Amino acid sequence: MRRIITIEVNDAVAIVRGYRAHALALGAGLRPIYTGVAQGWVFDVDRLPELTAYLQYRNIPVEISTAREDLADQDAQSDELAEDAQLALFPPGGAPCG
Repeated sequence: MRRIITIEVNDAVAIVRGYRAHALALGAGLRPIYTGVAQGWVFDVDRLPELTAYLQYRNIPVEISTAREDLADQDAQSDELAEDAQLALFPPGGAPCG
């Protein structure tokens, strides 16, 4: 099974995670900095095309996501949970439970 490199794109930085992510970023000509807060190697988002081109050249699978997508998914999940809780407390056409 091939290992996937994941890249999370924030506003000004990109975070790369995965097996040998640091070595691959160095091979692409980047100088990533490890940060424990992000739990990955951080570099300037303007250099993202260089890294993706290098990974494509090396035939390494890449998954790119944005922080906004992750936040939108979390918001949608919390909205669904809130609706389920609302229906559990106040079923349609019935008296409140509890």
